[in-house]
Amino acid sequence: MNPISPLLRVKIRNKIFDDIDLVEVGEEEKNQKYINALLQLIRDKKPGAMLAFLREMEEGDEKSEAMYLLALHYMSNDNLKSFNRFKRELGDRSKLPYERSLYSILRAREKRNESHYEIAIGFLAEAEKTLRNTEDLSKVEILAQLRFEEGLNYIRLKQYQEAIESFEKGLNAIHKLQVPLIRGRILSAIGDLQETLENYNEAATYYQHALNELKLCEDTLPAIYVKIKIAQLLEEFDNFSEVEALLNDILVESDDYTDIQAYCYSALGRIYNTTERYEESLEAFNKSIELQKLLDSPGEIAGIHNSKGNLYLSMEEFDKAIFEYQESLDYWEKVQDLSYIASIQVNIGKAYFENVDLQNAISYFQKSIEIQEKLDSKFSIVSSYNNLALMSLEFGKVMMADEFLEKSKSIALELKDDRLIAEILTSKSVIAILKGDLGQLEQYLVKQETLDTVAMISISCLIPV
Repeated sequence: MNPISPLLRVKIRNKIFDDIDLVEVGEEEKNQKYINALLQLIRDKKPGAMLAFLREMEEGDEKSEAMYLLALHYMSNDNLKSFNRFKRELGDRSKLPYERSLYSILRAREKRNESHYEIAIGFLAEAEKTLRNTEDLSKVEILAQLRFEEGLNYIRLKQYQEAIESFEKGLNAIHKLQVPLIRGRILSAIGDLQETLENYNEAATYYQHALNELKLCEDTLPAIYVKIKIAQLLEEFDNFSEVEALLNDILVESDDYTDIQAYCYSALGRIYNTTERYEESLEAFNKSIELQKLLDSPGEIAGIHNSKGNLYLSMEEFDKAIFEYQESLDYWEKVQDLSYIASIQVNIGKAYFENVDLQNAISYFQKSIEIQEKLDSKFSIVSSYNNLALMSLEFGKVMMADEFLEKSKSIALELKDDRLIAEILTSKSVIAILKGDLGQLEQYLVKQETLDTVAMISISCLIPV
């Protein structure tokens, strides 16, 4: 690496300290200013300047914290070579208790990325021994970050109560400190957990608390991410006007972040489609595709083509829908992602059905079923056979529909899923009525009465009087 020139050193010092005379600044204050400046450079993604700042720092805990921050930055950006470099440097310092704790947290983060969650928690327990009784405010913040990391690992292990306890300990550690970033991150993580547990009101409350904290940060990006989470939660409950307003706010705030802009336009496209504002939807999807091309994100582009297919399906422009689905399918076939291939084939099948082309509809559904069988996705197979049966009935193909339902029923019985069986028996009861086979209908109704499903019994209204 090239040495730092004297002129650059002067510029660095001026950037950190403005007009403060270095001689009059104490070592602790000076190093804290380095840390603050380093965090700003991490936000600005200027690695060369970050390394220059690190070289300027005096030896001590603050320099170790700087190495720790840089290591986390490089891990977040998938730069494992640089991450390992700073991890090793901290490891070399690990004879000192605080440096050993920082090193252990890095090892924990590494293990979480490798899905070794219990090992990660073990490293965090080692670090906690050093930090648990600290009164040093900067170390208290590291302790809160440790609890945050611990909670994330417990979530991966589906130990949700332990996760909540870790997050609460993190919040308690910093309750007297003005550290909105780490507090906001913990509150956001609790919101994520509450959403996983389907406690949606609690999730919304925690997201709002997180947003209130993160608005206090100089870096706007963490707050933007929480706004996206709130928008996604609102979309789940069809609060489309609120989602639209929030996404438009994010577009204004995220002008420097192409990936976020692309996401917002894609999400607006979905909202406009759902609310039957089709021209606006098409415009939003096309904007998103343009931005994703700048990011070289073919998977995201394929997803948007699928969304455009859904849009054209809503507009009853079936040929265009099939074209967009095929664009999406071509990409997933190139990368051989079987799950997406099966899903898009189902969409193409539905488009052909709406276009009154039963033969092609059945063909694509059967292609999808072949892949679903390879993936052992039995619930998806049942759904596909049920769709094929309903489509066949629409075309008056009663015997064909019955054959599809028989295949569906055999898998549903294997799964021992009463609701699936209920749906299939309901459809078979309709077929029995269409065939005029009241004896078979009576058998189905008897079977339905053994299932604790209101939908099953309701078919009795179809019995002719």
